[in-house]
Amino acid sequence: PSLKPSGPYPPTTSTTISSASVTSSSPSSAMSPPLSKSRYKWQYSDLKNGWIDYDTVTNSILEAAFARGLKSVVCSHGFFAKDTYKMQLKGPSLYQRNQKTNNQRSIRRHFFFTPTSSPPP
Repeated sequence: PSLKPSGPYPPTTSTTISSASVTSSSPSSAMSPPLSKSRYKWQYSDLKNGWIDYDTVTNSILEAAFARGLKSVVCSHGFFAKDTYKMQLKGPSLYQRNQKTNNQRSIRRHFFFTPTSSPPP
């Protein structure tokens, strides 16, 4: 089953982040995904298989947008090229929503530990 959005979204402005369109409530300049390896993995919820990692490019785009404090990002690269997806990165629930069908699934920013990483601040 999919969740449906529960109301109108505030007016936003867009800019480009790599191969994705980034949406924010305030203007921002073009940005690139971070060069360093992240301590976080962005994942989506799959009802049959639990939490699934996004690919490296999508993870970098989501992490760069999150680090800049953006509320959402619109992805249209790779898997997302067929249908455009809005990724909600801030608020009470994080989700990806297919812009064409309005189908929605939960996403999360998950900390992972490696010997070279330290706990989140």
